[in-house]
Amino acid sequence: MGQFAKTITPSDGFPLGGLCELTRRYFGITSLDGLLRRHLDLALNIAHGGITLDHNPEHLQRDHIFPKAQLAGDGYDYEQINHYANFHFLRACDNLNKSNRPPHEWFRSPGKAPSYTDQDMEARLLTWEDIEPGNFLHMLTKRGQRIRRRAESLLGLAVGRSEHLEPAIGPVHEVEPVPRHAHLRRRAGRAAFARMAPVHCPSPRYAPLRALCQE
Repeated sequence: MGQFAKTITPSDGFPLGGLCELTRRYFGITSLDGLLRRHLDLALNIAHGGITLDHNPEHLQRDHIFPKAQLAGDGYDYEQINHYANFHFLRACDNLNKSNRPPHEWFRSPGKAPSYTDQDMEARLLTWEDIEPGNFLHMLTKRGQRIRRRAESLLGLAVGRSEHLEPAIGPVHEVEPVPRHAHLRRRAGRAAFARMAPVHCPSPRYAPLRALCQE
């Protein structure tokens, strides 16, 4: 389980202060939770501790931990069903095998594969209690907190203060006033990002962040 995950090491060179300011100014994202809600693949890369592109033909898919059809039938709304804490990555064959099986069953008996171990669950920032029947909202709360704490650590954000998107240390880059029209805001955002000093950043986890600011 989880062979596509890898351990990643934070980098000190990335201009995080400027990126926080850009997401706040140009995209209206003011919190870590808001950033993770907007960019699901970023959230899942963080939740898995990094992803290895290993050219496996069974590509990764986003899977609802608690099946969306079951949750919709139980009356949960779209935002709850599609919260980043209810997603993880699965190989395509595993996702097909899982289908709409409830998580407390599937994680213990995932088709022909062996049962998930405590270590496999921990790697996904999950516990066995999280996936028990009736614990969906409990899982959203607890796993959401774990993902945000890991993100704070990996991205160098002020621990426990990510309600406001800001770096733990270092100055924020100056950014020009925000233009009124949306197309000018996008153009100015790309220009401001391009003006940042180029930094060699070997860690792949920043690619989704960079893509977010170049949209």
